[in-house]
Amino acid sequence: MKDHIVQHFYTPTKTQMEQSAYITWAGHRKCGKDHVVGPRVLETYKMVFVLSGKGYLTQGDHVNKMLNQGDIFILLPGKSIFIMPTRKTRGKSCGSPSTASIFPTI
Repeated sequence: MKDHIVQHFYTPTKTQMEQSAYITWAGHRKCGKDHVVGPRVLETYKMVFVLSGKGYLTQGDHVNKMLNQGDIFILLPGKSIFIMPTRKTRGKSCGSPSTASIFPTI
């Protein structure tokens, strides 16, 4: 299976941008068998909800946090991240975190 991505972008108004947080992107991904994220460094916060599957998250100095279906976590700007599904999960419908919203740096 190949990766399948659905994305929605939003440009907030000036009034919304003056508030503490706002969504600029939302979407979901069905991950192919070789899907990994990173290593990469984000410029914004990213909230991720794991729809299905299991995997490992490395963020900054925090290594190999196990991710499971139903987990919600925040990726921080300026930190190196790496996300990889477990071998057993690879090739299933969503082998790694599957839906997210990005917030601006606060």
